[in-house]
Amino acid sequence: MPDAFADLAPRMDFRLPLLLAMLLLVAYPAYTDYHARGKTSEVLAALMPARAALVRQIGSLPVDADLRTLALPAPDSPWLVTARPLVLTQPTTSRVRLAARLSGIHPALEQRFLAWEGELDSGRHSIRWQCVTDADSTAWRHLPEICRHAAGT
Repeated sequence: MPDAFADLAPRMDFRLPLLLAMLLLVAYPAYTDYHARGKTSEVLAALMPARAALVRQIGSLPVDADLRTLALPAPDSPWLVTARPLVLTQPTTSRVRLAARLSGIHPALEQRFLAWEGELDSGRHSIRWQCVTDADSTAWRHLPEICRHAAGT
């Protein structure tokens, strides 16, 4: 009785590595993007305690107070260059930014900042937050969905 698969053996040796290589070419970039999005999401979550502390403190401060001097908790993330969040404000505007420099996530995001930017209402009773970054539009796929609108701006 002849072996029905004997003729297929030489072709299978070629097809299997080719199939695996094509799968790797598609899957690896998608995985690295997914992994980078997870790390940047972790950075945003690490800034949340500082964001909450800012919200708690801002209502009791005078309108002309310098927000950069506030004592905020340090974010706990291995993907940050900065030991504490940078509070960036402009005295003439009603915006505050809690920023952190990124490191080790992806080459497109190296030394870029990721931040929560808040717009204060006139009485400093509430803050409307959004994610901002200085990453260019080529790095959008490495950012969480909430930050993609900010890439390239």
